[in-house]
Amino acid sequence: MIIDKLENFNRYNSVHPLFNMALNVLNNFKKIEFGKEKIVIKEEDLYVIPFKPGNSNAINPKLEIHRKYIDIHFIISGTETCGWKPGENCSSPEGDFNYKDDYILFADLDYQRIVLQEKSFIIFFPGEAHVPCIETKELQKFILKVKAG
Repeated sequence: MIIDKLENFNRYNSVHPLFNMALNVLNNFKKIEFGKEKIVIKEEDLYVIPFKPGNSNAINPKLEIHRKYIDIHFIISGTETCGWKPGENCSSPEGDFNYKDDYILFADLDYQRIVLQEKSFIIFFPGEAHVPCIETKELQKFILKVKAG
């Protein structure tokens, strides 16, 4: 997991070959069409999922783990509280792995809560359990999905 401000994102370009392209998307976020479900940037290797206001995990937060994609959650405005836990410590899966959408949910409690501020981002790597949108305040964000392998 990486947490930082947008202005520092280029520090992480060496982590993945598509992070430089992801930075370009982050720097041009005003062009993101928030009415869409998914915006493809580079085939299935890099795409954007705009956040839908009202989505909340406050009542019954479920940790999710991806195997194929890296999640980059970028906070445009407002705040978001999310949870994190090492994936190897999750023990209560809810169903089987969804290969089509690349996730499995867990009923485990998270280990740590993180409050993300405006113009910040968090990167969750495959195998890291996370739960977004536990608490939100005037949140506008989008998620970049970067194919890990």
